Parts: sequence; C-alpha cells; structure tokens
Amino acid sequence: MKTRQDTGSLVVSAGLALLGFLAWSYAADFSPMGAIFPKTFAIVLMVCSLGYIALCLVRGKEEAKTAGGEQRWRGLLLFAVLLLWCLLLNKLGFIISSVISYTILAALTDHDRKVTPQRLGRHAASGLVIAGLFYLGFSQGLGVPLPQGLLPF
Repeated sequence: MKTRQDTGSLVVSAGLALLGFLAWSYAADFSPMGAIFPKTFAIVLMVCSLGYIALCLVRGKEEAKTAGGEQRWRGLLLFAVLLLWCLLLNKLGFIISSVISYTILAALTDHDRKVTPQRLGRHAASGLVIAGLFYLGFSQGLGVPLPQGLLPF
C-alpha cells in the first residue's frame, strides 16, 4: 500500500493557525469586552490547528485512502449548505436559517441511516434548541445582535 503525508491538511492547519494569530493581533485594537470573543476564537483556532499539525507529525505517514464518489458529493453538498446558510442568514434570520441548515447537515452526515420524516423532525428539533441557545447566549448574554429576519424578536 502507498503511504503519504496529509500535506493538504497540514497546509490548511498552518493557514488557520496564522488566521488565529491575525485575529488575536486585530483584536488588540478592540475594547476589553469587545475583544473577548475574537481572542477566544483565535486561541481555539490556534490550539486546534497546531494540535492537528503536531498529531500529523507524530503520527507520520499513513496509508493512502481514497474517498469514493459518494463521499466527494457529500463534501460538496456540505459546503453548499454552509454557503447557502451564509447567504440566507440576513434574509431569513439566524434561527430560521440555522435550523434549516442544521437539519440538512445532520441528514447529510447521518449517511448510515435512512432519512425519514421522524428523523428529520428530531434533527429540526435539536437544531431549534441549539440555535435558540446560541441566539439567547449572543443576544442576551453577550449583547451581540444576530439577524432577526422573518421573526419578530
């Protein structure tokens, strides 16, 4: 079997670590309260990226695996759903666009199980709870307004 180093992931991780450093540097101009979120995000991004780089270097070369056609399509669909979420965020609002996106993403990543109306309902319900908690956390806890869209709050 052929072995290879996961060079693409290493390059992306290095880029994300650099992005985290830039976010940290950029947040230095913010007020102390305004810098909490960007600095926290920057730290998490740098730690995860550098941790992945360390893991790849320690693990070394792995057996080359090729993704089947279904996996490639699933990855493209995941990207398309995230892009659609970004585009519809202001029009539909945070909660509605997040629930729709979460439901679709959960169905796409739940590839071993058949998609049923009950399963989609559970995904939508859990997406509503997650989006609602994020909305409350940001709007009430942190005072960061999120797009309302079609909802009155």
